[in-house]
Amino acid sequence: MISSAAMQALSRYTWPGNVRELENVIERAVIVAKTDTITDVGRFLTGETERPHVDLSVSFRDARERALEQFERAYLQGVLDAHGGEVAAAARHAGMDLESFTEKLTRYGLANHER
Repeated sequence: MISSAAMQALSRYTWPGNVRELENVIERAVIVAKTDTITDVGRFLTGETERPHVDLSVSFRDARERALEQFERAYLQGVLDAHGGEVAAAARHAGMDLESFTEKLTRYGLANHER
């Protein structure tokens, strides 16, 4: 089942990839759906995603640094969660050596995990 909001988003989209793109969007939405109703398709529609908020009051360099820090923190937390807080396994998964991974954990205040 597809919610009316999701159906409206699908109807508004221009479908540059035609039927194959529609199939891919539906498959992804089914995979992430938490119930038997698809409610969220917007994040899978390439032209439908909102532009991320960018602080234009700072320089490009500062904005990029902030975005990188947000990504690194979210990635590190996610990979740690995926590995039950086991730092060595998370570092291997991330393709980082243990020392560099641990330094980043400390930098972002995520260092309270087992090794």
